[in-house]
Amino acid sequence: MLKDYPTSPGCTSPFAPDWINEMVRRQDAARQG
Repeated sequence: MLKDYPTSPGCTSPFAPDWINEMVRRQDAARQG
C-alpha cells in the first residue's frame, strides 16, 4: 500500500489522513461487495 505513495515509511505527509480514509472506504466497499 505504502509503495503507491511518494512518502517514506514513518514519514507523515499532509494528505496522509485523506488517503488513509480512502483506503478504509475502499476496503469497506470491497467487503460489502
